[in-house]
Amino acid sequence: MTRLEELNKRAEFQKPSRQSDGRGGWKIGYAPFVTLWAGLKPQTKMQDRERVETQQKQTHMTYLLTIRYRNDITADMRAVIDGRKYYIMKNPYDPDGMRRWLTMECEERNE
Repeated sequence: MTRLEELNKRAEFQKPSRQSDGRGGWKIGYAPFVTLWAGLKPQTKMQDRERVETQQKQTHMTYLLTIRYRNDITADMRAVIDGRKYYIMKNPYDPDGMRRWLTMECEERNE
């Protein structure tokens, strides 16, 4: 299980938000929500995945991101650690049901 010393990264969690595109419309962007100590562990080796929507290959890696338990982190958020963006792929979960830790599967994306 996670130990406190493994929470050694500062993670800024961001929520999606509507932002002006400067031309009278809007786009989805991300706004800061909360900054927390987190642990980050790689889950898979680098792999190439075909992205149908962009018709190009991009390299992605998945991680397990762990923080102290809280109930306001959701699957539509992302975490930014050292300038790198980690998108939460599934609903965060409490691995042992004791409300000590919150774990989430994330995918790093190069944008």
